[in-house]
Amino acid sequence: MQIQDLRLFQAMYTLKSLNRAATQQGYSQSNVSARLKALEDELQTKLFVRGYQGLTATAAGDVFNDYAQKVLAETAQLHEHLNRQRTNTHITISELLFDYLVVEKHQYDLEKYQFTIKKSTALATTS
Repeated sequence: MQIQDLRLFQAMYTLKSLNRAATQQGYSQSNVSARLKALEDELQTKLFVRGYQGLTATAAGDVFNDYAQKVLAETAQLHEHLNRQRTNTHITISELLFDYLVVEKHQYDLEKYQFTIKKSTALATTS
């Protein structure tokens, strides 16, 4: 099971249609149908009942939808967190400058920068 399988499932669950889910996600209907079959085989349960009105989720499908929502939300949060870490700039700064520039003057956003705060005397000996 892959993250994309969860996205496909959510599209099928929401749209109640293989064809519309395939179109929305940019796949062929046969590909989406095959992914659904693989997912149902892996879980050893039916997730949807197919009918003239489209797809109807089974009880297992409703449970799986809750799971998919949680995993996709957590995955989005993870990507956001890692992206923030990647863009954070690391600054080594003295206590005095930190108090003045960050605390008093608000020149650096604490969300955008990582700070290592050292005593002024420790910075003088490392240069």
